[in-house]
Amino acid sequence: MPGASQRDQVDMAGPNQLTVAILHCGDMGAALGRLLRETGVRVVTTCENRTHATEERAHASEIERLPGLSDVVDQSDIAISLVLPHAAVEMAREYADCHQRLSKKNSIFVDANSVGLDALRQVERVMAEREIPLVDAAIHGGAHRLQEVGVLYLSGPSAGRVEDVCRGAVRVDHLGEQVGAATGIKLVLAGLSKTLAAMFLEIGVLAERTGILRSFLDNCHHFYPGVMDAVERTIPTYPRHAARRVGEVRDIVKLADSSGSPARLMQQAGDLIEIMASIDWDPQIGPSPDLQTIIRSLAEVSHSQSSEGHIKVGT
Repeated sequence: MPGASQRDQVDMAGPNQLTVAILHCGDMGAALGRLLRETGVRVVTTCENRTHATEERAHASEIERLPGLSDVVDQSDIAISLVLPHAAVEMAREYADCHQRLSKKNSIFVDANSVGLDALRQVERVMAEREIPLVDAAIHGGAHRLQEVGVLYLSGPSAGRVEDVCRGAVRVDHLGEQVGAATGIKLVLAGLSKTLAAMFLEIGVLAERTGILRSFLDNCHHFYPGVMDAVERTIPTYPRHAARRVGEVRDIVKLADSSGSPARLMQQAGDLIEIMASIDWDPQIGPSPDLQTIIRSLAEVSHSQSSEGHIKVGT
């Protein structure tokens, strides 16, 4: 296995094969699980009380499915939590309860959820109470291009053990022993991408309202290809995930406030993304509409209108 030490190659073979749990198989969990499995790691999950789509993703990634969470905790050496942000703390509690009942030793819980520092501290307290090693993790990059451009950030006293296992599957950046560093870099990078997206959308709305949107987009491709690569990769995902993005921006603003850093642009980015979340997007435009459709939809909505309720827009 590329990037693994001789010790890890031995641990991952035969009856003592190292086992990593993915909790649970959303898009990112399934993508990471597949890459880990391809390096020779045993990867398990459970689809108990999960959706059919989750089970299909686990099956497509050839991840071994166990009956329930207790089975996963009992058989795994490392558990990677990848759930929706609002479920992150509850997932940690469920894992810790199973861990305590089984009196399992030497396993590591990895919180790789897109949460703010407040939620991470709650997870940290849960794990500390049960004496379970916690690794703070964050993944930057989309699930569909995880191996190509993704980065797994790790921090915490046990981060080195997780790094040894994951380095052959995805690029890893070990940020040291301080829990919170991985979440911090994720928030800072997300602040940049979301502020860039909001700035682009705001200027795009200006171009639409002045009748030059098509020319604006063409010239951006000509003069700012790097910017266009970034916005075309991220902005089309916003209509489907706008509500979640609002929460992420608020977490970034909290981090800025706690450090005494200015956050005006990020606050305004959150306001604009909140408008996107207020829109009842026409299903006919699909889950990932193009930039032109998104900009024209936003141009129909003003800040005052968005506060009055959901507004349905489409092509």
